[in-house]
Amino acid sequence: MTLQPSLVWISVILWGAVMGIHETTLRAAVADLAPPERAQLWPVQHGVWGGLVREWGVDGLGL
Repeated sequence: MTLQPSLVWISVILWGAVMGIHETTLRAAVADLAPPERAQLWPVQHGVWGGLVREWGVDGLGL
């Protein structure tokens, strides 16, 4: 499968929009439910997701 640059850019824009919506709604929903010390886990979650995206997405496609 040959990747076309326009398809990659469209995918990146959609991924960014989905992540923005996800972060906004999830943080708002969880903020009132979780105790303040749980806020320290957000960077861990994003680090794990970022690692998975890089491992499976970028490295898996050979980009």
